[in-house]
Amino acid sequence: MRSDGKRRTRVIVGLAIPLGLIVGGALQDIARIVLPYSATKVFFTSGLTWQSGPMVHLNLIIGSLGLGPVAIDISLLGVVGAVATVRILLTLFE
Repeated sequence: MRSDGKRRTRVIVGLAIPLGLIVGGALQDIARIVLPYSATKVFFTSGLTWQSGPMVHLNLIIGSLGLGPVAIDISLLGVVGAVATVRILLTLFE
């Protein structure tokens, strides 16, 4: 039998964190679209953007494929949404 600690770790890694990141990112994008320009919008939706890697083109016989750089965009609203989702899912799976 699995202990509760292992089950909780698997729920966190397998379900809560990925779902929390998706919900947090969606909240961030919705807020950027819906909220009017104000200090509140700037505070909650401005974030750090990190980008790495060059654009890579692969020329195949049939066609070509372009793989762009990887970018991560983190804002306060996205982090708050992710943390709230993780906390809700953990209380459901206790």
